[in-house]
Amino acid sequence: MRGVFFYVVYAIFILGSRPITGRLFDIKGDNFMMYPTFILFAISLWLTGAAHSSAMLLIAGALVGLSYGSFSPFSQTIAIRHASPERIGIATSTFFGLFDMGVGMGPFVLGFVIPYTGYRNLYYLAALFVLVVIGIYYFVHGRHGAKF
Repeated sequence: MRGVFFYVVYAIFILGSRPITGRLFDIKGDNFMMYPTFILFAISLWLTGAAHSSAMLLIAGALVGLSYGSFSPFSQTIAIRHASPERIGIATSTFFGLFDMGVGMGPFVLGFVIPYTGYRNLYYLAALFVLVVIGIYYFVHGRHGAKF
C-alpha cells in the first residue's frame, strides 16, 4: 500500500512544482535548473534505496516528483530550442524516441542487475549513475548552456 502513496505524493509534487520550476527555467536558464534537478534525482534514488520508513519513502517520492518530473520538459525544451524551425518536428520525435527507449530499456537491463545487487543497491547504483550524467550533461550542453 505504501507504493500507492509514493505515487500520489510523486504526482502532487509534479503538478505543484511544474508552474514554479518552468518559470524559473525560463527566467534563470538551463543550468540553473538542470543541475539541481539531477542532484535532487540522485538524492531521491538514494533515499528510495535507504528507506526504512513510510515517511522516508514519501520524502523520496516528493523529490522524484520535483526532479524527474522536471527533467523531461526541461530536456525536451533544450533539445527543441537548438533546432531550426523546419526541424522542430524531427527534434521532438528524436527526443521522445530516445527518451522512450531509455524508459523502456532501462528497467529491462536493470532487471538483469537485480540478482547481483538487490533492489536497495540498485537504487544506490542508479543514484551514482545520475551523478555521472551530470558530467555528461556538462560536456554536451552545460558548459554551453545559455540563459534564454
